Amino acid sequence: MRLDFSQFQEIEFPAYPNIIYVLCYIRAEDTEAIPFYVGESSRHIGRLGDYVSAKFSAVTDYKVGEAVKYLQEKNIRVVIRFRKSDARKKEEKYIHQLLNDALPSNLLNNIHFRHDGSDANSERIAIRKFIDRILENPPSPQQA
Repeated sequence: MRLDFSQFQEIEFPAYPNIIYVLCYIRAEDTEAIPFYVGESSRHIGRLGDYVSAKFSAVTDYKVGEAVKYLQEKNIRVVIRFRKSDARKKEEKYIHQLLNDALPSNLLNNIHFRHDGSDANSERIAIRKFIDRILENPPSPQQA
């Protein structure tokens, strides 16, 4: 018996655990990937599973996961750009600063939950408003 892999996608198994990454969205009519979140991990792509789960008890996982889901609901592609890093926290901070200088209001890293008893639905609404705002005001090509 042969298994038909034609319906499978392929990713190469990670050879290193430490990465820095940038999540970007790509509108159907655009070819430019627009950064909207910067992160780092010692678990390589395993970190992305946290965003897929998007548990409200883990603030960042929820924020990023809900943003990605909303973009996908709007038929906007979300891609991950990543690379190996031997100083991931330092490099994440550097990349965040570079992008923050160019796109100060477009980074999901810059929005924070209210810690006064907010609930998942109110935070989802805030995340969706943020995404709507960045989609309505895309950066110019030289900014991205």
